Order: sequence, then C-alpha cells, then structure tokens
Amino acid sequence: MRSVIDKARADADTPGRVLAAAWPRTWAKIVHLIFLPLLDATRPWQLRYALGDGLLGVCRIAYRFDTIERALGELKHLQVGDALRQSLCRAWVQTLVGTDEPLQIYVDAHLKPHWTHWFMPCGHLPLLGRVMPCTRQVLVTNPAGYVWEILDRVGDASLTRELPSLEQELERVTQHRVTLTVVDREANSLELAQIYAQSDHFALLTLLDTPVSAGLEVGTPEFAEVFRLTGRWQPLTTEPAQSLAPAVWAPAREAEDDPRVLWLVRDDPTLSLRAVYALSQPVADCAPEVAAGLRGSGARTTYRRRWTASENVIRELVGGGNLNANYGYEVQEVPNRLRQHQHEEAQAQVATTENQLTTAQRQWETLTAQHTEREQARVEQLAELTTARTEREAEGTARQQAGQSTRRVEQQLAHLERDARTRRDRHVRRAEKFERQTQALAVRQAELETKLAERQAALAAIRLRVTEPMFERDLEKDQIMANFQAALLNAHRWCCDRYFTGEWSHLELETATARIYRQRGHVIYTAEQVDVTLAAFAYRAEHELAEAACGRFNAAQVHDAEGRLIVMAVASFEHCVRQL
Repeated sequence: MRSVIDKARADADTPGRVLAAAWPRTWAKIVHLIFLPLLDATRPWQLRYALGDGLLGVCRIAYRFDTIERALGELKHLQVGDALRQSLCRAWVQTLVGTDEPLQIYVDAHLKPHWTHWFMPCGHLPLLGRVMPCTRQVLVTNPAGYVWEILDRVGDASLTRELPSLEQELERVTQHRVTLTVVDREANSLELAQIYAQSDHFALLTLLDTPVSAGLEVGTPEFAEVFRLTGRWQPLTTEPAQSLAPAVWAPAREAEDDPRVLWLVRDDPTLSLRAVYALSQPVADCAPEVAAGLRGSGARTTYRRRWTASENVIRELVGGGNLNANYGYEVQEVPNRLRQHQHEEAQAQVATTENQLTTAQRQWETLTAQHTEREQARVEQLAELTTARTEREAEGTARQQAGQSTRRVEQQLAHLERDARTRRDRHVRRAEKFERQTQALAVRQAELETKLAERQAALAAIRLRVTEPMFERDLEKDQIMANFQAALLNAHRWCCDRYFTGEWSHLELETATARIYRQRGHVIYTAEQVDVTLAAFAYRAEHELAEAACGRFNAAQVHDAEGRLIVMAVASFEHCVRQL
C-alpha cells in the first residue's frame, strides 16, 4: 500500500499536503478510513460523533473528520483505486495461497443503490424491487470467503462480458493460474460458455437458469426431448432424497453447438427436476485439480459453496462493512447509451415492420397476378367449351337430318356440360378463396401500416431524446473505500482463523464488532513494544475466549507499522466482579 501511494504522489503534479507527512501519519489516516465501520461511522464526517478515543489506541492520534475527508480526497486525486486493489489482491494471494497453487474463485455482483435526481445507468435491485441508479460491485472471493478484490463498475455493466478479462488480469497481478470460476445463473450464456471452452485452462461453473427445465419429470417424453443422460443417477450423501446424474442436451444441433456438461439434480420421491448445473467444458479438459473436485457430486458441492464464499460475504460487508455506502458524488456527462440502445431497437423495429409490410404487398401483388392469370385462362377455356358445344350441336343436327344415330354426339355434349359445371364450381371456390385471402391481406396490411406509423412515431420521439444528457458517478472514491472494506473483512477473517476459538471463530463482522472490536481498554506505547489491555468482559465465557485469543495473538509475534511488538491482555475477570 505504501509503495502504491508513494509512486502516485511522485507521479502527480499536485500530490496534496494531507498525505505528505511521514508514512506513520499517512498510515494513521488510512487506518481511520479502514476502521470506519468499527467506529459506527459510515463516512468520514461521522467521525465527529464517534465516542471515545478508540483510534488513539491504534494510531496514537485521532484526526479530525475533515482531515480524514481531505485524505480520502487526495487519494481520489492520485487515482490509486485500481493500483491499491491490485496491490492488496496480490498481497492476500501471496499470504494465503501456496507459491504454485492455482486459484479457484467465486465471482458475484452486488448492486449498490444511489439515490439521485441525475439520469444515470440503472440496474434491478431485487431487495428494493425496483430499477434505479446504482453501482455494480463485482466481488472476487476464494472458497474460504476471503475477498481477493472488489471492482466498482457502473450500474448497467455486464458481469458476463467482464469475466474473461477479469480472470486474465487476476492471473497477471497474482502470478497464479485461475483454473475454475464459479458464478451464479447470471453467467448462463452460451456465448460465454463457448469462450471458456476454447480456453486452455479456464473453466466456468454456473447454475443453468432455463425455463425449459422447470417442472420437468425425469423419465417422461418431455424430459427426453430436452436432456440425454450420459451416466447413472447417484444419491447425494448430503441430501439422500435427491440424486445427481451427468447429461447433455438431447437435440443434436443444440448438443453440437453447446460445449457445456450438465449435471441434473432430481427429487427422488417425485422424480421432478430440481436444478441443472453447467460446466463450460468436459471434465477431462479441465485442470487435474479441478477435474478431481467435480467428479461425482463435486460440481453441486462446489457450486453450493458460493453461499459462504460469495453470498454471505456480501451480506457481511453490507451489514458490517459499509458496502452500500456511497462516497463519491461527482458526476460527469457521458453519451446516453440507454437512449442510443433504445434508438437502435426502435430503428430495428421500424425496419422489421417495413419488411413485413413489403412482404405483405408482394403477397398481394402475387395473389392478384395469379388470380388475373387464372381468369384469363378460364375465359379461354369457356370459349373453347362454347365452340366445342356449338360444333357438337351442329353435328347432331346434321346426323338427325341424315337419319343417323346421335348417341355419340349426345354423350359428347353431356361430357362437355359436366366439364363446364366442374369448371364453374372450381371458379366459385377459387373466387371465394381469393376473396378470403385478399381480405386477410388487407387486414394484415392495415395492421402493419398502423404498427409502422406507431413505431415511426416512437422512433421520432426517441430520436429527440438521444441527445439527452446521461451522467456517471466518479467511482474512484468508492473503489478506494471498497479496497479498505475488503481489507477490513479479510483482517476479521484472519482473526477468526488464527486467533479466535470456539464461537468467536464463526462470528460475522458486524457481530464481532459489537462484541469484540469495540471493547474498551488502554494502550501503553514504548520504544519497542505496544501493550494493549482490554477491559474484562461481562460474561466469563466471553472473557475466557478473549484470553485465549490474546494468547494466540501474542504467540504469533505481531508487530505494528513501526516495528514494535504488540502484546495483548485482558484485565482480571475476578477484579471486575469485585468492582461490580
């Protein structure tokens, strides 16, 4: 972190004065920003209401809220958000992952609402049940719930379009291969699956959200039209009432175009399909460590781990890490891509309707031409029948006058009459059919003309709005604070894994803040050591957990930013009881 800030200050024309002090003072200001949630503050200006001198025990100095606000402003001016994100990501991976160990990551998006009167990119927030301006925060975590990075993006950014480049950047920053990415159903995209299938080591596991699988019963003809099993059903050990089986798409063309391998989960009592998991390529094409973890029911287990690796992390950051807080309020005007998209859609709709109207007009012309041609042919055929009838009648008269038999002539006349009657009936049917077709085409043309007029009017209205201003928030401050929020949660995870025992090892950040991190005490600084003594806890069980945590912490030999050994202790519980 220090190297990033020092480099940014060296490259800046006007680096600012708040961060110009020696690094311990700069670090103290950063600690203020990192510890905002622990001080029951969301933004720096709320530090004016923070009770006590808790920061004195951490930083040896408690800065005014306006100083911290200016420090955040200088960090924003230095544009260190992305550099800090990469630096912290690299540090956490180096600390928690072996040198040559590949990464399996969980990616999820969180929409942070932004209440504003400006016209801004929007997204759908399920919890609020509305579409509104927001910031899309992409969280990359490991299976244990550590946050590798948080990326702040505009509200209408697409997670699926960013995934391949996100993984490539993560590999470049950390120097570790990313072999498996687990994403929710937002990544259910054939195009994205094809991109992953062409990769030499990237693999994508997601939940297939398709309405075609909803309510399907295994073994029915409807099921066979959609899926083809490639293995046997295996009972799930964690849920005996459910089974899992590998499958591919049943339609040959769909199976050829879609490289994904599917795992179907059914409910054994009802044989109904419960879920479909999709892997971007066959298991044999994945990295060996990925393939080993996906065999059997591993795909389902790996995907369901995202509840602790992603969903709970987001909830924990929202509740205890100020993830929903907005810090930067500067906006800049950008091309109105929403109106441009609407304009393109309206143009496409107008073009489609014009093509449909042209097709209907051509059908009318073709039908009319065919009808005219048939009418001309009928007139010619009637003339031929009339001529033939006249000739037969003349022949019959001549035979009758000559006393010859007219039977053959009468038969010919009867045949001509039947032929004429047949042609008349055919003409009536064709005339009725032509009338129905022309009426239908007339109705169709009228409908298309009305639709075309409506869509042209809509296009004209949208064309007037294409130039409307659209604004985007400057997300630099939010990105900086997102880095600090991730660092705070990771520090809490570190304490849970290495120092806390019992129920404390499972506490979420918000609960741990209330029960542990806001505990009163006193700090004594010396040249070589920092002695921290926490006040006795109200309950003996928690007091014993605190003593155990202090013992583990002291055994780890932790030093502060100035190289002093930190020694932690808890005041005597019995002394506290006697005082009460």
